[in-house]
Amino acid sequence: RAYALAVYEYYFNAYKGKDVKVTGSTDRTTRDSIVDTKIVREDGEEMDVRWRVLNRGGQYQVVDIALNAEGNLIWLGIEQRAQFMSVLDKNNGSSAALINKIDSMTADLVSRRGTEALD
Repeated sequence: RAYALAVYEYYFNAYKGKDVKVTGSTDRTTRDSIVDTKIVREDGEEMDVRWRVLNRGGQYQVVDIALNAEGNLIWLGIEQRAQFMSVLDKNNGSSAALINKIDSMTADLVSRRGTEALD
C-alpha cells in the first residue's frame, strides 16, 4: 500500500491544487465505475485521466488510475502488477525479493517527492 500511495503521489504532485473537470462516467457494475476527467497542465494542455472507483460499504475508493500518454491509455495498477510479476519471474518466485524491490522503489519515490514527474 505504501508503494501505491508513493507512486500516485509522485505522479500527481505536479497537479496538486489544479482543477479536475469530470467529463463523464461509465458504470461497469453497481459498485464499479470509471470516471473520466481532464486536468489542466502547467503548459495549458489538458491531460485525460480515468479513475476506477469502487463503492465499498458506501465509501468510494479509487483503485486504479489511467493516464493517456501520447494516445496510449496506461492503467497504473496494471503496470505495477506487470512489474511485480517480472520481479517474481527473475527471482524464482521469491516473495522476499519482491518485498525488497517494492521497499526500494517506495524509498526512491519518497526521496524524489516534490519533483514534477509529468511535465
